[in-house]
Amino acid sequence: MTTSTFVSNGQSISGELFSPSSGSSLPTVVVAYGTEGLNMPFGKLIRDFCSTLAANGFLAFIPDYFSSTRTKPGFESVFDPNGAHARFDQWITVLNDSIDHTQSLTGAATGRTAFVGFSLGGHLVLRSGAGPSVKAVIDFFGPIATSAGSNITLSIAGNLPAVQIHHGKEDKIVHYSDSETLEGWLKSKSVPYELWGYDSNGHPGQENIFPPGPGWSYQSQALATTRSIQFLSAHV
Repeated sequence: MTTSTFVSNGQSISGELFSPSSGSSLPTVVVAYGTEGLNMPFGKLIRDFCSTLAANGFLAFIPDYFSSTRTKPGFESVFDPNGAHARFDQWITVLNDSIDHTQSLTGAATGRTAFVGFSLGGHLVLRSGAGPSVKAVIDFFGPIATSAGSNITLSIAGNLPAVQIHHGKEDKIVHYSDSETLEGWLKSKSVPYELWGYDSNGHPGQENIFPPGPGWSYQSQALATTRSIQFLSAHV
């Protein structure tokens, strides 16, 4: 892993870059963390996912989009109602600028990129994912609406490229019904998609908030990662 920096709206934004050991014309993946940033248990999950992407021939980049609004990880700061709409819009701008940045890197292929988002990041990449270079979007248990007033709608869903969704069926933080609603919209707009529901799984960290509720298991993430690589290989 190395650090890579780019400019968005006049600000310097850094991120973590995971690269294959060799290769050219590499497809790129921008990965958006969620409400807790790269804090545990999310950080290891997301970094391991990116390392596996790199081992399979993808350039994976995690931009620190919170830094663009000086937002600290955590529910209270992320969903602070003061300036929420502008904050979410700024994050989407940073994620879209990340696409251009990753495609400018040595070895990267032009026009072959994907978005992946975890939780809040899943919501953001669904809102961001209609750009011409984005060939696929992968959403891990992302909400279709947030308490900050940022919403995924039927029209947004209809403009997306191929979409893959992963969600624990016992998620008490982002309910599985959100993904079922998104599935219905994608189907109605003839957007290619896959929805993978995971029995006896919740949300990462959920076991610490709703004991003894299930969290997101290592086994489910390993299976989801395999399915993600297959999906990216088919579409990007």
